[in-house]
Amino acid sequence: SLFLSLSFYYLIHSLRRETARERVTSSDLNQDGLLSSGEMAVLRSRLFPVPVSPGNSTLFEEALGNCTTEVGSVEGVLQCDSLAAVVERSLRELTRFPHEITDDYDVTFKMLKSNVTKV
Repeated sequence: SLFLSLSFYYLIHSLRRETARERVTSSDLNQDGLLSSGEMAVLRSRLFPVPVSPGNSTLFEEALGNCTTEVGSVEGVLQCDSLAAVVERSLRELTRFPHEITDDYDVTFKMLKSNVTKV
């Protein structure tokens, strides 16, 4: 029982590194594979701390300008080396299994101090 609970705790709290594809795809709000100007603004806000400073905004625009591929799509952003480098720097660690720790009043089952029922 203790081994199972520790294994479960480790599994729930294990981390994984976010991929560049996940970061860029999360900015494609309508999931059509193309990034509109509004979705590019969402991508910029996810790459840099909000509010985005003018320096970070200029860095993003310069990375867009250095691209030799069409950057109007998710694939285009990932294939552009300068923009992919900006995306790679912004990646973070995520929990492998998203979860929420609740208070005792939300729990429907509560472990007792012992498995023996007192009569």
